Amino acid sequence: MTRRATTPTAPAARRTPGGGATAAPIIRYGFHPTPYGEGFIATTVHGICRLTFVESGRRATLARVAAEFPGAIWVEDVVRTTSLMTQAFDAKRNQRLALDLSGTPFQRRVWSELLQIPRGAMTTYGGLAARIGRPSASRAVGSAVGANPVCFVVPCHRVVRGDGTLGGYAWGPEMKAAMLGEELGLTPPARRRG
Repeated sequence: MTRRATTPTAPAARRTPGGGATAAPIIRYGFHPTPYGEGFIATTVHGICRLTFVESGRRATLARVAAEFPGAIWVEDVVRTTSLMTQAFDAKRNQRLALDLSGTPFQRRVWSELLQIPRGAMTTYGGLAARIGRPSASRAVGSAVGANPVCFVVPCHRVVRGDGTLGGYAWGPEMKAAMLGEELGLTPPARRRG
């Protein structure tokens, strides 16, 4: 599996082996249709660093995400990002995508465990906490799940509440239900829109 979790600092803050700061990272991005609405994807030389959905327009989405990577140089690259976005929503191919995830060690541990949940399966926040060896940390796990920077590929939508209800999702319970319904074979596959 080609997955790469980076240091807990943002890519812009990485250091060279000698300790000096590297040049500002170049982040390539694009807006593309997905089965669940218009999506935004961003990638560094190490892998996808952000995948989200457009809610308040393209300009607002880019500004919000750019604020997460201070000092980065943003380059729109529809050619490069088209294939990444297509692969991200292809269940047979998205497990081979390289990821460049920045977060705390705890967040990265949670995200790594999310990647182990197979398509068509679900777990609870408490179950996920137990899987990482922190059974009493279900609220902290929920916060880490909510901070997932690469939606769908890192399948935060596969985590539900202990009582079996869907729980929260950044883009609403309807989208979470649609994703799970399609993965579980309860609803037909969504068509690209956006």
